[in-house]
Amino acid sequence: MYFDDMETGKIQDLFSESSFCTRSLLYSCVQFIIKHSAIIIINSTAFFNFHFLLGVTYILSYSVYFFISIVLLKKQNNRIHSTLLSASDVNSYLIDYCQNLDSIYSFRSYDKEKEKYRFLLDSEQKNYYGLQLAIDNAKLIQHIVLVFITFLQLIIFSIYSTTGIGNISFYLGLIYSIFNLRDFGGEYLSMIEMVSRLKAALKLLGYSESNEKDCHRVFISVPTNTVIAMQNVELTLGNKKIFDNASLYVNKGEHIIIRGENGSGKSTLLKVIAKILDIDSGQITYGLPSIDGIMYVSQNTNLFNRSIYENIIYPMDDANLEEVYELINIFGLNSLITSENDLFQKKPGDFGNKFSGGEKQKILIIRTLINRPHIILFDEITSSLDSNSTKVFYEMLNTRLSSSTVLFVSHDDVVDSAFDRVLEIDELHAL
Repeated sequence: MYFDDMETGKIQDLFSESSFCTRSLLYSCVQFIIKHSAIIIINSTAFFNFHFLLGVTYILSYSVYFFISIVLLKKQNNRIHSTLLSASDVNSYLIDYCQNLDSIYSFRSYDKEKEKYRFLLDSEQKNYYGLQLAIDNAKLIQHIVLVFITFLQLIIFSIYSTTGIGNISFYLGLIYSIFNLRDFGGEYLSMIEMVSRLKAALKLLGYSESNEKDCHRVFISVPTNTVIAMQNVELTLGNKKIFDNASLYVNKGEHIIIRGENGSGKSTLLKVIAKILDIDSGQITYGLPSIDGIMYVSQNTNLFNRSIYENIIYPMDDANLEEVYELINIFGLNSLITSENDLFQKKPGDFGNKFSGGEKQKILIIRTLINRPHIILFDEITSSLDSNSTKVFYEMLNTRLSSSTVLFVSHDDVVDSAFDRVLEIDELHAL
């Protein structure tokens, strides 16, 4: 939920970018720093032996290079940021295209999508080539400065050297110095570019931002009848005030259905209770020793790319097989999972189009029944179930989950009698 508002493609691209930059800094730039530190010490010592002014000039040349590199690269930070964004846009578009092929096919909008993709590619190409041109120009400036410094050292040596201008050791040292200084410009620019790209990627991911707000959550180890106590909770997301002095009290074993208009904060309430979202102020007290006793299950919860069995019993390592098979039969998954190979070897993707959103939700529900947490927060978990499976789900609430505390959000028509209490989301502000 940390990246709840960010597209999957952007997240994947930013992770890849951050990983690439970090590896480059670790393997290439660390070697660069060690190599040039050694060169500075050895060559400056040798040049000081020829003449004090030569040693000073040599050290200053490195300082000039550092200064020029920093100045030139600072001007490219915006270009680096734009290039990273354009690459993310292309990846996001490709994922979005694949996920909406049915709509594109239905409206025959191939040409429109092709134009949009071409525009994104052109933008990425323009940003990339613009950045590379700027970096190449910066390297050219550095090489010009290097030529100037080289001539300066030759002049100083010819004027002040007492060993004569035919001293071969000086020229060998100067050639070695020029060779490494020439590489230094490009290597240093690459290092700063990687640092800038990494910072830009982490900034887009919100990595440097603290997600922990100054909120109060209290966990009680001793048994208590009230398992959730929200008091004077306030929460603002973006520019929208979600909760304003909201309070809620839930008793142990109580089954509550939460109603309210779309966007009124029903799902947000569950995420706050599950500590997926922090609050701005107020206090939430739990009749549990830790947050581990709470399970949040949403229709948007994805399954792992692991076997069906591993998905069902997650996060446990093993479970009662009899119970697993029983629940598979109860929810009608036995028409899909017909063998041990289907259960223990096959992953959700191996079933192809036979594996629908309803099958996914059934597995998530079975996972909850296997784990039996103290508090269960169901967010639209029956949205893709057929009427018979939905009926089975309500029966499970009153049998296998009778001792668990359940908060349930659904836009479907739900029989209120299946729950102990109906909570209107507006009531949170009236308590």
